Amino acid sequence: MSIGTMTTEEMLFAFQENESTQYHEAAHAVVDYIYGFHPKRITYSFYEGDRRYTSFLRSQNGVLKTPKAREKAQRFAVSCIAGIAAESKVSGVPIVDLRSTSGLDDYKKVQFVLERLMLHTVYEICPAVNDAYIQLWESRAVALINRPEVWSAVESLAGELMDCAGELGRNEIVTAIQHGVGSHAYLLPIACSDHFHGEHSPARSKHSP
Repeated sequence: MSIGTMTTEEMLFAFQENESTQYHEAAHAVVDYIYGFHPKRITYSFYEGDRRYTSFLRSQNGVLKTPKAREKAQRFAVSCIAGIAAESKVSGVPIVDLRSTSGLDDYKKVQFVLERLMLHTVYEICPAVNDAYIQLWESRAVALINRPEVWSAVESLAGELMDCAGELGRNEIVTAIQHGVGSHAYLLPIACSDHFHGEHSPARSKHSP
């Protein structure tokens, strides 16, 4: 359907859908930037991070052997969920309703992280623990996106995507993020200072081995 044949209502819906998509992709890039996964390129409907910074997920036969690797994996899961967290904030659609639509590919990555985390543990086939991790990561993604300095960065990058007809590379992404946070740039490291192990992980308790 061309723009010339669309009704006003259809054009408004298409604009809102595109806006939600831009915020979705921008949020992935911003949270990747915060967590040190290095954004690579982005369009209004597609985001790609630098795969070198997530290679730990594909090495060691899939086993996350160190606490640092497990922490990084959980941060990557939060980054995957950040897209629909931002989309939900803009559109008002609950995250649970976006999991199987615009978040479908993201949640496949989240499931991959879960499999790596649970591999060779007593929780490997425990749906309750998997669900608890997903709820935890969703709450962290929402909390992160709602931080004023993080949301300013998302808005700035989404705005650049709206003005851009093509693709933004790493330098343009970083510039937009830094422009968005402005004088609050120093707060971004604080945004990723939450803990991903110890008593905060669902799979750990006084009964854990």
